Amino acid sequence: MNLEDVMTAHADRAGEPVLTLRDVQQRAQRIQRRRRTAAAVVVGAAVAAIVLPATLLAGGHPDSAPRPGPASSGPSINADAVQQDPLDMRIARAEAGGAPPTVAWIEGRTLHRLDGSTVRLGHDYDELDVVGGNTYLAVRRGNEAETDGSSLDEIGADGSVVSTRLVTPTGQASVVTSADRTVAAWTTPDGKVQVWDRDGERTLASTGQTSWTGNAVAVFGSQTCGDPGDGCRVVVNPPDGDPVAYTNDGSEPVGGNFLNILTMSPDGELVAGNRGDNDGVTACTTVWDMQDDKDLHRCQTTPFGFSPDGRHTTEYAPQRDGEPAWIDIRDARTGELAAKIVARGDSDTSNIEPVAWEDARHYLVVALHQGRWLLLRGDLDGRLEIVEGPTDGPNAQQPYESPYVIAR
Repeated sequence: MNLEDVMTAHADRAGEPVLTLRDVQQRAQRIQRRRRTAAAVVVGAAVAAIVLPATLLAGGHPDSAPRPGPASSGPSINADAVQQDPLDMRIARAEAGGAPPTVAWIEGRTLHRLDGSTVRLGHDYDELDVVGGNTYLAVRRGNEAETDGSSLDEIGADGSVVSTRLVTPTGQASVVTSADRTVAAWTTPDGKVQVWDRDGERTLASTGQTSWTGNAVAVFGSQTCGDPGDGCRVVVNPPDGDPVAYTNDGSEPVGGNFLNILTMSPDGELVAGNRGDNDGVTACTTVWDMQDDKDLHRCQTTPFGFSPDGRHTTEYAPQRDGEPAWIDIRDARTGELAAKIVARGDSDTSNIEPVAWEDARHYLVVALHQGRWLLLRGDLDGRLEIVEGPTDGPNAQQPYESPYVIAR
């Protein structure tokens, strides 16, 4: 049974354009209706206006994670398609019966842990991260604590809040994690760069900012950030300057002539963001090789995350009024299209959340498809299957609020 059959049963029972500034602003407006925390962002620099509210995504479990069962890879028949392409993976053709995610996830107010157990949560959350395999950190939906920040909660074994702190509200991910998921990092409204490692929470550095701090976009290191020379490094987009890398030994510019960074590969060699050109700033995203100091590709779609092995990017495409939502998976170095995941509907009834990778070949997608939400799994072989849904969102007044949150 594919999704068309599932949707019918539920009803019975009840050419890539160049990404322009206007495209990104329209996309941002739609996602801001879904993510209320993004409304608190103060955009101080011109380049910040073109940054998509996209979550940094990488990693998951290693390639030993179980592969999903077979799903349809047949030709598309979606009449609402943006274009007919053999790489299109139409959500309307996805097969039902996918296995549960191999990463932690939230459904409504139920947390599904890595060990398969579930607990009831006391709040609604927008983000979820697992550090060291047993520390669950989640960013609350909305600003329940104070207006100058968003609440980041440490979730206990029974689902209760063990501790909470304010993090900088941002249109991108508030919390980022290292490639091995042993270190998490974020910034605070009072200008601190915080990390969570095997020894718990600590302050890595102070940015010197006293209003909007800027967001952390990547953290590199493993196990600990407590000692000089331990390799721990947190990359931050300041509100009034070029990206900076903070360590226990101080700070230094990231380089590459970037004005704003969207995401970095797990090894830090590839960077996606907006770079300064001779005339000021590129109006679209560039993928840059930091080691060879060269431009790999630009102005296709907007990367918001890398696969765990750094070989692929997941990218937003411009969604114009009347078109369905879709995302691309591309070769990180060449920009060649590997897959296109397409919902059915228009800009009001379709949306696709940033991808969360389970391993280097499998990824999870949360999609609003014909006005209802789905959790799906795809792979680089062209298979797409339904893990959960279709279901309604948690808030009829906020159609872009998803009932699913996937750990990145």
